[in-house]
Amino acid sequence: MSWLEFGKTLVDNAWYGSGIGTVSDKYPLDISPAPKTFGIWGVIYYGIFITLLLTEHLEDDTCKQLFAESMQLNRKWIRVFTSDDRAEAYKVIAQLQTTNQALVTALRAKGVNNYYMEMYSTWVNAATILSERIANYGDGGDSVETLYSTVRDTYDDKDISYAERITLQWAIQGISPQNSTQGFDALKRALLRDGQVVSFAELFGIENNQSGEPISLGGVPPHTKTVTT
Repeated sequence: MSWLEFGKTLVDNAWYGSGIGTVSDKYPLDISPAPKTFGIWGVIYYGIFITLLLTEHLEDDTCKQLFAESMQLNRKWIRVFTSDDRAEAYKVIAQLQTTNQALVTALRAKGVNNYYMEMYSTWVNAATILSERIANYGDGGDSVETLYSTVRDTYDDKDISYAERITLQWAIQGISPQNSTQGFDALKRALLRDGQVVSFAELFGIENNQSGEPISLGGVPPHTKTVTT
Protein backbone atom coordinates (compact mmCIF):
# COMPACT_ATOMS: atom_id res chain seq x y z
CA MET A 1 0.00 0.00 0.00
CA SER A 2 2.77 2.47 0.88
CA TRP A 3 4.55 2.04 -2.46
CA LEU A 4 1.30 2.43 -4.37
CA GLU A 5 0.32 5.60 -2.51
CA PHE A 6 3.79 7.06 -2.98
CA GLY A 7 3.83 6.24 -6.70
CA LYS A 8 0.45 7.87 -7.24
CA THR A 9 1.68 10.95 -5.40
CA LEU A 10 4.73 11.25 -7.65
CA VAL A 11 2.52 10.96 -10.73
CA ASP A 12 0.11 13.67 -9.54
CA ASN A 13 2.96 15.98 -8.58
CA ALA A 14 4.52 15.54 -12.01
CA TRP A 15 1.18 16.13 -13.72
CA TYR A 16 -0.09 19.11 -11.72
CA GLY A 17 3.13 20.53 -10.30
CA SER A 18 3.72 23.19 -12.93
CA GLY A 19 0.39 24.77 -12.05
CA ILE A 20 1.42 25.56 -8.47
CA GLY A 21 3.62 28.49 -9.50
CA THR A 22 0.93 29.79 -11.86
CA VAL A 23 -1.58 30.04 -9.03
CA SER A 24 0.94 31.31 -6.46
CA ASP A 25 2.02 34.12 -8.81
CA LYS A 26 -1.55 35.45 -8.76
CA TYR A 27 -1.25 36.06 -5.02
CA PRO A 28 2.20 37.57 -4.36
CA LEU A 29 3.21 37.58 -0.70
CA ASP A 30 6.19 38.98 1.16
CA ILE A 31 6.86 35.50 2.50
CA SER A 32 6.78 33.68 -0.84
CA PRO A 33 10.16 31.90 -1.12
CA ALA A 34 12.35 32.15 -4.18
CA PRO A 35 11.39 29.47 -6.76
CA LYS A 36 14.58 27.45 -6.21
CA THR A 37 13.59 27.00 -2.55
CA PHE A 38 10.91 24.54 -3.62
CA GLY A 39 13.64 22.21 -4.83
CA ILE A 40 13.43 20.73 -1.33
CA TRP A 41 10.54 18.60 -2.60
CA GLY A 42 13.03 16.59 -4.63
CA VAL A 43 14.97 15.86 -1.44
CA ILE A 44 11.79 14.92 0.43
CA TYR A 45 10.60 12.50 -2.23
CA TYR A 46 14.07 11.01 -2.57
CA GLY A 47 14.08 10.45 1.20
CA ILE A 48 10.66 8.85 1.21
CA PHE A 49 11.81 6.51 -1.57
CA ILE A 50 14.89 5.55 0.47
CA THR A 51 12.75 5.07 3.59
CA LEU A 52 10.40 2.70 1.78
CA LEU A 53 13.25 0.86 0.08
CA LEU A 54 15.70 0.41 2.94
CA THR A 55 13.76 0.61 6.21
CA GLU A 56 10.70 -0.76 7.94
CA HIS A 57 9.86 2.58 9.56
CA LEU A 58 6.45 2.82 7.90
CA GLU A 59 5.50 -0.85 8.06
CA ASP A 60 3.53 -1.02 11.32
CA ASP A 61 -0.23 -0.53 11.05
CA THR A 62 -0.32 2.96 12.57
CA CYS A 63 2.48 4.46 10.50
CA LYS A 64 1.34 2.69 7.33
CA GLN A 65 -2.15 4.17 7.67
CA LEU A 66 -0.89 7.67 8.50
CA PHE A 67 1.53 7.58 5.57
CA ALA A 68 -1.25 6.53 3.20
CA GLU A 69 -3.44 9.37 4.47
CA SER A 70 -0.55 11.80 4.04
CA MET A 71 -0.01 10.80 0.42
CA GLN A 72 -3.75 11.00 -0.30
CA LEU A 73 -4.00 14.49 1.20
CA ASN A 74 -0.84 15.53 -0.65
CA ARG A 75 -2.46 14.59 -3.95
CA LYS A 76 -5.77 16.18 -3.02
CA TRP A 77 -4.04 19.45 -2.10
CA ILE A 78 -2.13 19.77 -5.36
CA ARG A 79 -5.28 19.13 -7.39
CA VAL A 80 -7.37 21.61 -5.38
CA PHE A 81 -4.69 24.29 -5.23
CA THR A 82 -3.97 24.20 -8.95
CA SER A 83 -7.72 24.58 -9.58
CA ASP A 84 -7.42 27.90 -7.68
CA ASP A 85 -9.82 26.85 -4.91
CA ARG A 86 -7.83 28.70 -2.25
CA ALA A 87 -10.13 28.12 0.73
CA GLU A 88 -10.44 24.39 0.14
CA ALA A 89 -6.70 24.08 -0.50
CA TYR A 90 -5.99 25.59 2.90
CA LYS A 91 -8.40 23.16 4.59
CA VAL A 92 -6.69 20.21 2.88
CA ILE A 93 -3.13 21.27 3.70
CA ALA A 94 -4.14 21.88 7.32
CA GLN A 95 -5.34 18.25 7.41
CA LEU A 96 -2.07 17.17 5.80
CA GLN A 97 -0.13 19.11 8.44
CA THR A 98 -2.01 17.36 11.25
CA THR A 99 -1.53 13.93 9.66
CA ASN A 100 2.20 14.45 9.16
CA GLN A 101 2.64 15.61 12.73
CA ALA A 102 0.84 12.48 13.92
CA LEU A 103 3.11 10.35 11.72
CA VAL A 104 6.29 11.94 13.12
CA THR A 105 4.93 11.45 16.65
CA ALA A 106 4.17 7.79 15.94
CA LEU A 107 7.66 7.24 14.54
CA ARG A 108 9.30 8.89 17.53
CA ALA A 109 7.14 6.84 19.90
CA LYS A 110 8.84 3.71 18.60
CA GLY A 111 12.30 5.31 18.76
CA VAL A 112 12.62 6.36 15.12
CA ASN A 113 13.76 9.83 14.08
CA ASN A 114 13.31 9.64 10.32
CA TYR A 115 15.17 12.60 8.83
CA TYR A 116 13.14 12.85 5.64
CA MET A 117 9.71 12.38 7.21
CA GLU A 118 10.57 15.12 9.71
CA MET A 119 11.73 17.35 6.85
CA TYR A 120 8.46 16.62 5.01
CA SER A 121 6.40 17.49 8.08
CA THR A 122 8.32 20.71 8.75
CA TRP A 123 8.11 21.86 5.14
CA VAL A 124 4.35 21.27 5.12
CA ASN A 125 4.14 23.36 8.31
CA ALA A 126 5.75 26.23 6.38
CA ALA A 127 3.59 25.61 3.30
CA THR A 128 0.47 25.77 5.49
CA ILE A 129 1.38 29.33 6.49
CA LEU A 130 1.64 30.30 2.83
CA SER A 131 -1.62 28.55 1.99
CA GLU A 132 -3.46 30.34 4.80
CA ARG A 133 -2.30 33.75 3.59
CA ILE A 134 -3.21 32.89 -0.03
CA ALA A 135 -6.64 31.71 1.11
CA ASN A 136 -7.15 35.06 2.84
CA TYR A 137 -5.37 37.16 0.24
CA GLY A 138 -6.44 40.81 0.31
CA ASP A 139 -7.76 40.77 3.87
CA GLY A 140 -5.08 43.20 5.04
CA GLY A 141 -3.26 40.57 7.11
CA ASP A 142 0.49 40.83 7.56
CA SER A 143 2.07 37.72 6.04
CA VAL A 144 5.48 38.44 7.59
CA GLU A 145 3.96 38.72 11.05
CA THR A 146 1.95 35.54 10.48
CA LEU A 147 5.14 33.67 9.57
CA TYR A 148 7.02 34.99 12.58
CA SER A 149 4.25 34.36 15.11
CA THR A 150 3.53 30.85 13.81
CA VAL A 151 7.18 29.79 13.95
CA ARG A 152 7.53 31.41 17.37
CA ASP A 153 4.48 29.63 18.77
CA THR A 154 5.54 26.28 17.27
CA TYR A 155 9.29 26.21 17.91
CA ASP A 156 10.47 28.98 20.27
CA ASP A 157 12.66 27.64 23.10
CA LYS A 158 11.81 24.03 22.22
CA ASP A 159 14.27 21.28 21.40
CA ILE A 160 14.03 20.51 17.72
CA SER A 161 15.60 17.89 15.51
CA TYR A 162 18.32 18.53 12.97
CA ALA A 163 15.79 17.89 10.20
CA GLU A 164 13.40 20.49 11.58
CA ARG A 165 16.14 23.08 11.97
CA ILE A 166 17.72 22.69 8.54
CA THR A 167 14.28 22.75 6.87
CA LEU A 168 13.44 26.01 8.63
CA GLN A 169 16.85 27.38 7.70
CA TRP A 170 16.33 26.49 4.06
CA ALA A 171 12.87 28.09 4.06
CA ILE A 172 13.86 31.31 5.81
CA GLN A 173 16.92 31.98 3.67
CA GLY A 174 14.68 31.85 0.59
CA ILE A 175 12.45 34.67 1.84
CA SER A 176 13.32 38.35 1.31
CA PRO A 177 10.32 40.45 2.34
CA GLN A 178 10.14 44.09 1.30
CA ASN A 179 8.48 44.93 4.60
CA SER A 180 10.28 43.04 7.33
CA THR A 181 9.82 43.20 11.10
CA GLN A 182 12.13 42.93 14.07
CA GLY A 183 10.51 39.58 14.73
CA PHE A 184 11.34 38.26 11.27
CA ASP A 185 14.88 39.62 11.51
CA ALA A 186 15.29 37.90 14.88
CA LEU A 187 13.97 34.66 13.40
CA LYS A 188 16.47 34.84 10.57
CA ARG A 189 19.33 35.55 13.00
CA ALA A 190 18.27 32.68 15.26
CA LEU A 191 18.25 30.22 12.37
CA LEU A 192 21.08 31.56 10.21
CA ARG A 193 23.81 32.69 12.55
CA ASP A 194 26.75 34.74 11.29
CA GLY A 195 25.32 34.91 7.79
CA GLN A 196 25.12 31.11 7.47
CA VAL A 197 23.87 29.80 4.13
CA VAL A 198 22.49 26.28 3.76
CA SER A 199 23.47 24.61 0.49
CA PHE A 200 21.16 22.28 -1.39
CA ALA A 201 23.63 19.42 -0.82
CA GLU A 202 23.34 19.87 2.94
CA LEU A 203 19.66 18.98 2.76
CA PHE A 204 20.67 15.39 2.08
CA GLY A 205 21.52 14.92 5.74
CA ILE A 206 22.03 11.76 7.72
CA GLU A 207 22.23 13.12 11.25
CA ASN A 208 18.91 13.50 13.01
CA ASN A 209 18.35 13.69 16.74
CA GLN A 210 15.02 14.34 18.41
CA SER A 211 16.56 16.75 20.88
CA GLY A 212 18.67 19.57 19.57
CA GLU A 213 19.57 23.14 20.33
CA PRO A 214 16.43 25.25 20.84
CA ILE A 215 15.58 28.23 18.68
CA SER A 216 15.39 31.25 20.96
CA LEU A 217 13.70 34.40 19.67
CA GLY A 218 14.24 36.29 22.91
CA GLY A 219 10.84 37.92 23.18
CA VAL A 220 11.38 40.27 20.24
CA PRO A 221 8.46 42.65 19.57
CA PRO A 222 6.88 41.18 16.45
CA HIS A 223 5.22 44.25 14.94
CA THR A 224 8.12 46.71 14.59
CA LYS A 225 8.72 46.97 10.87
CA THR A 226 11.87 47.60 8.93
CA VAL A 227 11.93 48.20 5.19
CA THR A 228 14.47 46.52 2.98
CA THR A 229 15.30 47.55 -0.54
